[in-house]
Amino acid sequence: MLVVPAAAAFVAKTVPAGWLSGGGLLVAAVGILWLAQLGSEAVMLDLVGPLVVIGIGAAFPWGLMDGLSVTVVPSDKAGMASGIFNTTKVASEGITLAIVNALLAGLVLFSVNSNLGDPGNGSATGTASRQLAAGGLDQAARILDGATRDVLVASYDSAFSALLYLLAAVTIASAIAVLILLSKKAHP
Repeated sequence: MLVVPAAAAFVAKTVPAGWLSGGGLLVAAVGILWLAQLGSEAVMLDLVGPLVVIGIGAAFPWGLMDGLSVTVVPSDKAGMASGIFNTTKVASEGITLAIVNALLAGLVLFSVNSNLGDPGNGSATGTASRQLAAGGLDQAARILDGATRDVLVASYDSAFSALLYLLAAVTIASAIAVLILLSKKAHP
């Protein structure tokens, strides 16, 4: 049990932070791309692999960021730096979740419109798409009388996969930025 923290400490001391963070983000991107390949027919056991890979990849940069946030300030300001970093991290996570949910709702709306043609009432389609993006398959089916469950599931699958590909691209771009920005030598 104590082997894992010791191994993590050894890796953190021997591998530069930029490589560890950028590599972790690339590992997370691989997990996201793997998850994008699975559809709604996937069972819980199918999800374990990609979710574990995403978690491992995300752990590398998140584990280092707390330490990096306090190393750039004098030791008497470390508590303040940690507090500012954690507040910023939590606030940015909330904003990011809102953006991702809005993107998913928009992608579901686009997908529903593509799969159903012109279902007629645009307002009803928008409401049904928001319900579907939130996981309300039955509510979306009731709102769109002509839509079968199969069409709605296919619409959601398509939108969710597109979202995951977009998130993988953002994660890869972030990895590249981290590798570039953290690999530069500090100037005195």
